[in-house]
Amino acid sequence: MGYSWSQQDETVGAGFKRIATEQIAKAVHNADAVNDPPARRIHAARRHCKRLRGLFRLVRSDFPDYRPANAAVRDAAAILSTVRDATVLRQTLERLYSWTGYPLAKAHRHETDHAELEAAALMSFRRRMAMLLGEAEGWTIKKIDVSTLGRGYERCYGRAVKTAERCRDKPTDDLFHDWRKLVKYHSFHLILLKSCLGEGVREEIEKVEHLAGLLGRHHDLAVLRHVVRTEPEKLGGELDTAFVDAHAALLQDHLGARAFVLSGEIFARPPRIARGSLEARWHAWWHSAPVEEPA
Repeated sequence: MGYSWSQQDETVGAGFKRIATEQIAKAVHNADAVNDPPARRIHAARRHCKRLRGLFRLVRSDFPDYRPANAAVRDAAAILSTVRDATVLRQTLERLYSWTGYPLAKAHRHETDHAELEAAALMSFRRRMAMLLGEAEGWTIKKIDVSTLGRGYERCYGRAVKTAERCRDKPTDDLFHDWRKLVKYHSFHLILLKSCLGEGVREEIEKVEHLAGLLGRHHDLAVLRHVVRTEPEKLGGELDTAFVDAHAALLQDHLGARAFVLSGEIFARPPRIARGSLEARWHAWWHSAPVEEPA
């Protein structure tokens, strides 16, 4: 049934357990897919981890095992992030030079072979997620219902709005990174609840994912600037660090400005109003019965 609630779920809580175990199992499957390139396996596995953490936050108020479950997924995903960071750093540098219109020296255009590191990381990740799959059977959950979903939805939505306001008042890389994570959680919540939100939600999800992409590029540039300032040798060869730092900062400002405009469209309604709309739509959808064919 996929990453969303279905009217075939016996209860809202049962739907949560189904979605969670499906995502954990898929993460294990991606780690095991030895016929796929390691980079693809890592990307897919990390995507399921992000989806899980978004799901956990939606039901957090009635999920007593939230903290250990969330920590288990976070720590497992961190193993994969370590081997991915070098590749992202390289791609960010290349995209920055492309944006400036200046060619990147050949010495900086090389691919590092992380095959052994990737294989070890995937194996460690697989063990942790397989263990979590077994633990999921014993998770304690309270009566998860539409109020649970409404609280989780409003909480993340409201935090995204407040963090955007803080970024506007005093922009820092850490705040932008926090904002990005909250926007991602909101996108996952829309996907999880898409069945009750109606046809228009598809366009809304695209907008939110575009915003998350802008903020993701902002974060990648922040990491690049930090490395250029502290460990430029990681990028190989002689690099014009002043050029990279100045243009990365300029691009960050550009991305931030676009993000503020788009966020104003996405989060236009007050959090409580957004929650009320969600709960009303859920009730109408959850209690609707399919029309039977005439005999």
